[in-house]
This record gives sequence, structure tokens and C-alpha cells, in this order.
Amino acid sequence: MHRSGMPWTLAVLSAIAANALAGDGKETRVSGTISLWGGNTAVEGDVIGARLQLHVPVGQGNHWSVSPGLGYGYGHAELTSSTPPLPSNHSQYTTSYWDTMLDFLYSGGDDGFYCGPGLFYSPSKVTQTLTGTPDVTFKPWTFGAQLTVGGGIPLGPKFGLTGSMTQRAGFTKNDRNTPSTESKSSGITHSTQFSVGLRVRF
Repeated sequence: MHRSGMPWTLAVLSAIAANALAGDGKETRVSGTISLWGGNTAVEGDVIGARLQLHVPVGQGNHWSVSPGLGYGYGHAELTSSTPPLPSNHSQYTTSYWDTMLDFLYSGGDDGFYCGPGLFYSPSKVTQTLTGTPDVTFKPWTFGAQLTVGGGIPLGPKFGLTGSMTQRAGFTKNDRNTPSTESKSSGITHSTQFSVGLRVRF
């Protein structure tokens, strides 16, 4: 999913960056962004979802904003494998994904280019349904750092379209449960997300 969306997103960000050069470099008003996002999420595969993020300007120059956010995602995948002479196996993966974040974004203007680092935490639940066997449940969570690059196109004094790309890296712990066994694993993971949305200034 994130590969197919990359050329379109990069084109949007290029147009946004050009628009940002005309801005005054300040983010002077509190605003909120409602966005749709998609991408890979460390261990669960591709997920799509929605996110709400608040942007509060800080500092005398109003170049920076503190931006907490909350998001939810859903994913579903089906896989059929066959190893003759064994019968084929059909499995389904269903993902319920949450995340919360705190970004520190440098703004090139009210409707311009922005970028900055942040922290995130993302718990989720993955259910694997296998043909003829009990369901397997995964409960991974990830805590780590992220870097976001994006911007906006104005639609008037209060509204604007936004687009962004976020790269994440973090520590992931995964609990795997079946009716009879439980196993745990952990490691460093990375993921990429793309989003488009509507920004509203208050």
C-alpha cells in the first residue's frame, strides 16, 4: 500500500513545498487535522485508518507547534498456501490498531511545508484464523520515535488540505497466544505511513 502511494504523495509534497516558500514561516493559530492514513505498521502488515491531531503554536516566533494525536486503523488480509501432497491451508489476518503520538513540528507558514520529530506508542491486536485449527492471537505494541514531513494547500482562511509522510522506528514486543501455548518476542522495527486530510483553524 505504501509503495503505490509514494509517487502521488511525493508530488503533493513538492507542490506544498513550493507554496510554503511564499509563507511567513509562522503558525499563529491553534488548529486540528482530521486525516485518513495508510501504510505498514511494524509487524501487522498494511493497515488503513483515521487520525485526529491537534496543533498548538509555541514560542515567540510561532515557528513550532506541539501536536498530540490519536489514531485508529484496521487491516484484513487472506493467504492461501499449498505444499503438496498436503492439503492447502487458508488463513485470514484481522488487525485492530491504535496509536497515540506527540509531534514537535516546525512550520513554514499557515498553509505551508512542515516537518519535525515525535514520539509514538501503538498497541494492536491481530487475530489469525487458520483452516481447521484454533485462532491465534497476537498482541504487539511498539514505542518509538518518528519523523514527519508534510504540508498544506489553503482552502480559505480556516481550512486547508494536508498531506504527509511519516517514518517510524521503535521497540516492538509481541505476545502470541493460542488455546494451549503462549510465546513472546521483541525487537527493533520500522514502518512508513502516508496521510491526507483536512486542517481546521480555530
